[in-house]
Amino acid sequence: MTDCVGNMVPKGWQRCILPDFTYIVMGQSPSSTTYNRSGDGLPFFQGKAEFGDLFPTINQYCSQPNKIAKQGATLLSVRAPVGPTNLAQHDCCIGRGLAALHPCGGIEPKFLLYLFRSIEPEMSNKGTGSTFKAITKGFVESLEFNLPPLPEQHRIVAKIEELFSELDKGIESLKAARAKLNIYRQAVLKHAFEGKLTAQWREENKDKLETPEQLLARIKQEREARYEQQLRKWKAAVQAWEEGGKSGKRPARPPKLEEIPHLSLTETETLPSLPAGWSYLRLGLVIDEPKYGSSKKCDYDHKGTGVLRIP
Repeated sequence: MTDCVGNMVPKGWQRCILPDFTYIVMGQSPSSTTYNRSGDGLPFFQGKAEFGDLFPTINQYCSQPNKIAKQGATLLSVRAPVGPTNLAQHDCCIGRGLAALHPCGGIEPKFLLYLFRSIEPEMSNKGTGSTFKAITKGFVESLEFNLPPLPEQHRIVAKIEELFSELDKGIESLKAARAKLNIYRQAVLKHAFEGKLTAQWREENKDKLETPEQLLARIKQEREARYEQQLRKWKAAVQAWEEGGKSGKRPARPPKLEEIPHLSLTETETLPSLPAGWSYLRLGLVIDEPKYGSSKKCDYDHKGTGVLRIP
């Protein structure tokens, strides 16, 4: 046997419309004066925003419900968005964003839930409306399904939950692996700046390594050259300012290049040992003074007296 679109229907299954095996209740919003958070009345759900993985979260109650979903009903979001589902864990009041689908004839609640979750992508495209997408009771009542016998429904639910459990375990394994990768990535960075990643290279290229004294001299030379370049730009800017009639504020002279103190023997004695050829430097030797935006300034000490390991 085939269904209406030509797909084969398994032997023993029956082609049905939704009202053949469910009792449908469309939600209706009660008066807002009946809403409360004190537990007076039934839990009140209005739509997808309250849905969890399986059951909705109770945020409020309604003392005079208009439409009620019984425990075990599938709650279907029928507007903004269309298609998501949850199970009613208790009798509850439903607003117009939901429909309650009550299984009949001994059908297991989770079978109906999984049935609708299997068509959620298609359902999400069926909404109409210019302001927000929604589906009507007539549309819900016209939905057709291939319905298996009850014993097979139970086996389907059991198999779905078995496979979902395996998927959940796989997700947890992936999360654990990702956490381990983050730890490994951090370890790589730590080893890189402790000299462990390049230990073999240093051993094989001893003739190419700078001494700490050579490194300090090169850094000092580069700082002085950069400062001289800033001075030349400033002098050119002052000349242009003077030739322009001294209009506006006079260009500010670059701050004097401060002498960054070397680390004392007392300071280095308290620091971890370094690979051969590495040196401890003041932070101010290798960076310019930070430039600030409009937020609170950081606690940089303007002389760069923090310590940095440099290969």
